[in-house]
Amino acid sequence: DRSFLIEAGAGSGKTAVMAGRIALMLAAGMAPATIAAVTFTELAASELLIRIRNFVDELTADRIPAELLVALPCGLSEEYRRNLAAASATIDEITCTTIHGFCQRLIKPYPVEADIDPGAVVMDRDQADIAFAEIIERWLRNELAGDAGGLLSEMVMQDPGETLDLIRTILRHLRGRRTLIVDAPDALQPLVEAVRQTADGFASFVRTAGVDEPETAEIAARFLEMVEAIETISPAEETAALVRLLLERPHPDLCTAAGGFRAYKKKGKWCEAAKRAGLAKADGDRLNTAADSHYTACCEAWTALSQVTAARVLAELVRLVRPVMDRFREYKRAAALLDFDDLIFAARGLLRDHEPVRRALAARFAHVLVDEFQDTDPLQNEIFWRLCGDPRPGGNSDDWTTFQIRPGALFLVGDPKQAIYRFRGADVAAYIQARGAFLTQAPDSVLPISTNFRSCEPILRYVNERFETLLSAENGQPGFTALDAFHPQRNEGLCVAVLDIAVADADGKASAERQRDGEAEAVADMCARLIGSEAILDRKTGSRRACRPGDIA
Repeated sequence: DRSFLIEAGAGSGKTAVMAGRIALMLAAGMAPATIAAVTFTELAASELLIRIRNFVDELTADRIPAELLVALPCGLSEEYRRNLAAASATIDEITCTTIHGFCQRLIKPYPVEADIDPGAVVMDRDQADIAFAEIIERWLRNELAGDAGGLLSEMVMQDPGETLDLIRTILRHLRGRRTLIVDAPDALQPLVEAVRQTADGFASFVRTAGVDEPETAEIAARFLEMVEAIETISPAEETAALVRLLLERPHPDLCTAAGGFRAYKKKGKWCEAAKRAGLAKADGDRLNTAADSHYTACCEAWTALSQVTAARVLAELVRLVRPVMDRFREYKRAAALLDFDDLIFAARGLLRDHEPVRRALAARFAHVLVDEFQDTDPLQNEIFWRLCGDPRPGGNSDDWTTFQIRPGALFLVGDPKQAIYRFRGADVAAYIQARGAFLTQAPDSVLPISTNFRSCEPILRYVNERFETLLSAENGQPGFTALDAFHPQRNEGLCVAVLDIAVADADGKASAERQRDGEAEAVADMCARLIGSEAILDRKTGSRRACRPGDIA
């Protein structure tokens, strides 16, 4: 009868926690059909359901699983036995699925309100990707055939491969984030003028410095050349001019291999120039500081112009490709198809825009449990909040973040330290927001579980020491919780070893590829030395035996 956020550390038995909670919900008389468990993969969903069935089977046979002893120290009451016996016959009515499968169950009974075809079929990821790619290709051919002098054709003429990759990247983002808006930045002309002013200022400083420092004079001349190149571009910002400005690069003499501006390091040159002119070393330091300031101003002005030019081109390209999204939606609607993103957006819209439906679904799925919550995105969070919460009296029903979660309606399990799916839209900030909402409702509604059942104590001690600072809140991370060992330390020798990877070139450096190869060779060598050695304690027999390949992860 309470809602919780469980912060479950690595190896802490999250599946057992979720399965155990559901088993005890069934024992308390909650109907299986009112329970929904949302997992990250279909495999995890099936494993969870198997675990629930095993717990229920054990309990109905009057055996208390080890994981549930702490919750049932005195065994089952008669009421619990009756409820479990009744639930075991309908246990398949528990909804155990992924977020996309769950959204499909939310919208399927309400096709009119969700604005979907009642007979719509969900495409798998590959089907949707192929259909989307074909629509992009057709649109590109049509657009380029009638876009003479337009932004797209100008960019394709300059670099066809990179331009087409950019278009596909933009469309991929628009497909996953339908509400994405890219605003056009401010006018470019003031930034062009700022580049001219900083370059003139640098050149003027060099002329009036009173000493001759040729290398800095050469740098100032390069900035003037860059200004002359961009000032030939029409201030009217026509399409071709915009593309030319976008493709302008700093002079090669000023750039690193990665394309950024080089650091200004001419202090020794200025001191030598000052000495030749009969000036003190302090004068050389002063001139170097002033030159460094001018150089930095020139670099910043050029960078600002480049960024705003790129942002203006991006905003125009986003506007240009929007019809592709319209064509994709029309294709899916005509063919009665939905993709995974449609399921998420339709479920959110259904819960947001149809209050009677929201209340009906909240009664239907009265208890929602979510695994791997750190890998959800803000849109998915909104679905859970609208389904499991209610607007506060006098509150704004449009702002889902203010919803009051109902007691026992929502059970979240996650670990912000394991949030790795940012590339798929997951946002650990959404997790932090959810944690704050739970803490606001009840300070003891966020529970950490940190006992690790996977590794022995020396390994966990090593991990805790290495990551405590790196994952602390002071470093912009979600915060560190030490892992506690369930398995005691056994006197079995070394638990953590550092492998020496010697792959450096003559200059002391090595490419990432060579480092990876070196690491792979070192790990393979270590495994080869372990296999066949009598170093393994067989937990089943209690005797020692030779290490096998299957003992190594």
